[in-house]
Amino acid sequence: MTQAGGQDPNKRRSALVDQSVGARIRALRRERKLTQADFARALGVTFQQIQKYELGRNRVSASRLYDMAFVLNVPLAVFFEDLPAPNVVPPDRGRSIALTRFLRTPYAEALVGGFLDLTSDRLRALVVELACALAAKGSDAGLNPGPAGPAGAAAVVRPDPPTANAPAEPHAAAGR
Repeated sequence: MTQAGGQDPNKRRSALVDQSVGARIRALRRERKLTQADFARALGVTFQQIQKYELGRNRVSASRLYDMAFVLNVPLAVFFEDLPAPNVVPPDRGRSIALTRFLRTPYAEALVGGFLDLTSDRLRALVVELACALAAKGSDAGLNPGPAGPAGAAAVVRPDPPTANAPAEPHAAAGR
């Protein structure tokens, strides 16, 4: 999508990122007193290619940037220090807490293990669909999984649903 003036804002931003990364490459190379030719030899490219990287005319691939970080003995993040942080959407804290709570339940390991053992995307989709359908019901009333749960998971004992004439049985007194 282009704006008035015909320039794509994404291309302009990419060019600025390429120029900033290039400037960091040049500063780090000079700091280490490496010539473009020496740096190029260490990377297996021509010095002209180094010039293009440093001026931001050519993009540096991830693997080449990794090699540069190795040769310059710096962490990869140093190439991006002068750039503003991208707009990152923070994770949904409530969902993260719910996931952590789920992973502590007795069935989590068996459920995740079984899901990972499925080799068919279609079967995995059906498992997700089933879980969503069960969650939409909002209650497990009427479901009685029986005494034995999945292998390795503790059995969860639930009382039978109350009948119209009998009072509800408390969970602790179920004793089944």
